[in-house]
Amino acid sequence: MKTVILPIVSSIFMTFAWYGQLRYRSSALWLVILANRDITFIENCFHVPANRIGVAQLTTPQLKW
Repeated sequence: MKTVILPIVSSIFMTFAWYGQLRYRSSALWLVILANRDITFIENCFHVPANRIGVAQLTTPQLKW
């Protein structure tokens, strides 16, 4: 079950990283880049464990969804 939930949470954070920055056009670019970096770090904290847990249950092509 963790193999399914962790990538979903990861995708939510990635969506915020990709599209959330479009709301802050008046902010300095360097500030938006730092915020995106922080969001993608959190995304990786969910995605990497999901892959490590999932490889014990699924094949590598099955994890690539």
